[in-house]
Amino acid sequence: MNFQGVEHSVLGQRSIRTASMADREFARVSAVNEIPIVLVPQSPTFASLALNVPSGPFVLYQRWYKDMGQLSPGVIWFWPFWNRISHIVTRATITYNAPARDCPTADNVMVNVDLSLTFRIGPDADAARNFVYRLGAHRFDELLSAETEEAIRGLVYSVTHGELCGDMWDAFKTLYRFSVNSLACSYLYIFCVYIRL
Repeated sequence: MNFQGVEHSVLGQRSIRTASMADREFARVSAVNEIPIVLVPQSPTFASLALNVPSGPFVLYQRWYKDMGQLSPGVIWFWPFWNRISHIVTRATITYNAPARDCPTADNVMVNVDLSLTFRIGPDADAARNFVYRLGAHRFDELLSAETEEAIRGLVYSVTHGELCGDMWDAFKTLYRFSVNSLACSYLYIFCVYIRL
C-alpha cells in the first residue's frame, strides 16, 4: 500500500548463504519495502575450518538442533557439523510505516493517516531468542499490521472530523504504545510513535 509516497512496511525473515553476509543483508533494501529483522544462514554440510560470527546482531546457535543461546562475535576455529547458526536477529532500530487510507470518521468524512513506529528487538539475547521461537518475524508483522490498522480505524471512527487534533493523537500514541507493548512486551522496546494526517 502506498500513501503519499509512504509504503507500508513488511517485516520479514530471509535465508542467507553464510553468517558473514548478515550485515550486507540487513542493509539491503528490497523492492516491496521488506525490512529483514531475522536472517537464517544455511547449515554447512561438513565441518567448517573457520566460522566468522558477526559482531552487530544477536547470533543464536543450535547443537543437534537444540537451542544453545548466543554466540560471541569473532572467529571460531573448527566448527563441527552438529553445530549450526540458527538465527541472526538485528539489534538495529527499525522504523515501521503503516499508512491507513480512507478511514471514516464518526461524521463519515474519509481521512488518511500515516503511523510510524520506531522499535528495537531486545534488550538482550534472551529477548531475541524468545522473539524468534515464540513469535517470529512473519507472525510479528501480521500482528503489528493488524493491530495498527485496527487501532487507527477504531480511533478515527470514534471522533468527528473536527475533533482530529494534536491532543487526541498524543493520547492515542500513549494507548497504542501500551497496546503493542502488552502484545510483545518481553521482545521489543518501542521508542517513538509518529502520526500524520
